Amino acid sequence: MVTADSSSNAVGVYLATGNREFASRIAYATEKYPSHVLLADLSGDQELDLIAVNTYASSVSVRQGLGDGTFAAKVKCSLLGRLGSRSSA
Repeated sequence: MVTADSSSNAVGVYLATGNREFASRIAYATEKYPSHVLLADLSGDQELDLIAVNTYASSVSVRQGLGDGTFAAKVKCSLLGRLGSRSSA
C-alpha cells in the first residue's frame, strides 16, 4: 500500500507481511506537497515503479522499483505550468 503524505513531503510504503497485516511505514522523500501517488511499470521490467505528483513543486517524482518492495533514488520530472490550473481556449 502506498500513501501520499503532503505534510512531510514524502510517500509512505507499507509492505504486506503475509498475515493480513502491513509492516511499518517506509518513507521516500518527494518534492513539495505530494498529492497523488501511484504504482505502475514505467520501465517495462515487470517491476512496479513509484510515481508521486508534487502539486506545489509542479513536478513528478519517479522511483524505479527494485523488485523487493524498495525503490531506487528519486528522479524529478519538472512540469510546465502550475498543477491544477486550467486554461480556456
